Amino acid sequence: ETATGASNEASFHDAIADAYARKQKLMLLFLHIQDYEGYNSFTEEMQFEIFRFFTGVVKKATLFRVTGARLALMFRESDNPDMESTTRKIEEAFARLYDRFHLSFKTVIMESDDEISAHQDYSKFVLFMEDRIPVNTYYHVTEKDKELYKRQQHILGELEDIAAKGDLDDPRVLVFCQPVYHVRKQMYDTAEALMRLAEHENPRI
Repeated sequence: ETATGASNEASFHDAIADAYARKQKLMLLFLHIQDYEGYNSFTEEMQFEIFRFFTGVVKKATLFRVTGARLALMFRESDNPDMESTTRKIEEAFARLYDRFHLSFKTVIMESDDEISAHQDYSKFVLFMEDRIPVNTYYHVTEKDKELYKRQQHILGELEDIAAKGDLDDPRVLVFCQPVYHVRKQMYDTAEALMRLAEHENPRI
């Protein structure tokens, strides 16, 4: 995209796949900017300033436009060994942008993950993280965050597969009967059927 100086989402996925194949560790910064009413807001002036600031503070970084008003800054750890200093410079750069444009944002900073890279799941992972963090936050992803995401994806995948097969005897579905106590009658008079997903080893964790 000429306005932002950012490559498109297909290029982002290609870069992830290439780094994964080469066993290279990447640092990824995802930036989601919205206006105060939650709409995507990228004026030409803002696009230029974002590109100038972010690519100016990190060595050999590439900027991508991934989904909607989200940008992804990607760079190799080997090119920027002092990650604490690099991250601080990025946050300071964006703080200057925020002072200038005053638009709400969420920033997710993370190291690439082999499992997420192999499944090209970064777009879904960022949405998962954005739902968990407040507005105007720089959030550094932890290993626990990644584990929670992978577990959620495993559960959703199991439920989708169970629904698609429609097998009433699927061993992954456990059914429990929970009695309901009627306070006025002082007795159990009905019951609820509760379904649970059986705990199986998650191959993606």
